[in-house]
Amino acid sequence: MPEVDYQHVLPYLPPEDGEGGSFPGLWVEVEPIGSTGASIGVQAHIDTGAEYSVFNGFIAQSIELDLLAGEPVSLVPISGQGLAARFHLVRISHDILGPFELKVAFSLGEIQRNLLGRDFLNLIQIGFRERHIQMYITPLP
Repeated sequence: MPEVDYQHVLPYLPPEDGEGGSFPGLWVEVEPIGSTGASIGVQAHIDTGAEYSVFNGFIAQSIELDLLAGEPVSLVPISGQGLAARFHLVRISHDILGPFELKVAFSLGEIQRNLLGRDFLNLIQIGFRERHIQMYITPLP
């Protein structure tokens, strides 16, 4: 059986709306590559079922990206309607885990939550302990 050692233990986050419960997620800073100083802090859910990281389109606009200039992508959830989005390469930074360059799909319509998908999970080693509402994370070298 393989053994994995993790560098960091992080608690699950409470939802921004103040409702009960918690979820595996991170507060991250999003900024364009070669930043002009524009950045925004956002809460993002870790979603092992999402192929791509998906953020609200207003985030791209708030960090001075031309949302519509990105590569188009159509995202199809397990249920519900598809979602049009545009890919942009950005820097996602976490105060403990550090910075990551990531090609994020920014939605053209409103979404309920920002998602860090399997593209992000490819950059870290992560474990979950539901009973203790904790995540174990090591950024990959």
